[in-house]
Amino acid sequence: MDNPFLIVSYTLDAGPRPDTTTDNESSKGLNIVISNKSSVDCCDYELESLYFRGLYRSPFWRSDQMGCSRSSRVCCLTAILSFSLGITFANEPNGDWTDLITDAGLAGWQPVKQQEPHEWQAAKSVELDGQDNRRFSILDGTGILTNAANAGKTQNLLSENNYGDVEVHIEFNLPVGSNSGVFFMALYELQVADSYGKPDIVFSDCGGFYARKVDGKWVGGIAPQVNTCKPPGQWQTYDVKFRAPRFDADGNKTENARFLEVLHNGVLIHNDIEMEGPNSAHLDIPEAPEGPLMLQGDHGPIAYRNLRIRKLKSE
Repeated sequence: MDNPFLIVSYTLDAGPRPDTTTDNESSKGLNIVISNKSSVDCCDYELESLYFRGLYRSPFWRSDQMGCSRSSRVCCLTAILSFSLGITFANEPNGDWTDLITDAGLAGWQPVKQQEPHEWQAAKSVELDGQDNRRFSILDGTGILTNAANAGKTQNLLSENNYGDVEVHIEFNLPVGSNSGVFFMALYELQVADSYGKPDIVFSDCGGFYARKVDGKWVGGIAPQVNTCKPPGQWQTYDVKFRAPRFDADGNKTENARFLEVLHNGVLIHNDIEMEGPNSAHLDIPEAPEGPLMLQGDHGPIAYRNLRIRKLKSE
């Protein structure tokens, strides 16, 4: 008698490759199909293909060659998927990616102080200035948002839409010694900085969560697990899963916001980090179930591209 037919499928579209340094490169993420094509006499579980960030595609495992029991194969495969590949089924993506930087320039974004001037602009490309590596040379066009026309000292930029639990892909580029940040919900900053080559990293370095002031004293602050910065002038990536704070029916906060996962240039630098409160330099708004993204523009030249977002399934 044949076993009941079993299919387990998990698909992850990770957006652009985390190590891309050229414009508009993208690829499928991870596609795994496991099927029971067998009878009692021959159980054939197959991981048909692994296609990770466009870098590797090949048959991965045929368990009928392992000479082990059906239950052992299933347990082993589950462990491989969950541990080795880091797949989790909680907080799965829920929906398609939405591009927040498009050929429409600054559409979908606004300065914090809408009645005051700012220096954010669209561009086709940026590169280190040949005369001053602390500056960018800018080619007019679209696809990139940058504040680098002058010294990179302008207003912060807010997304027009608000978000809660999200997965976000970010590509950024900065010149020598520059500094910026991506604030989730305009409150919780993931630091962007030129930390290339630093042997000892702290919370203010690239990939860190900046400290915050409480009663006039600095508290908290979390450095990334490892320094994966590329040299100034090269495009870098963040891939982030973020969980918004939770509130009861009366508006009282019951759970803090959490960064479930942060990858910098494809390398895990944070895993399930709780944010006890907003970071320094956050927008002066209260914590809430949803809020905008904010790009810091007052600490030096910066460029962003291929910034895309999608919802995570709420628990």
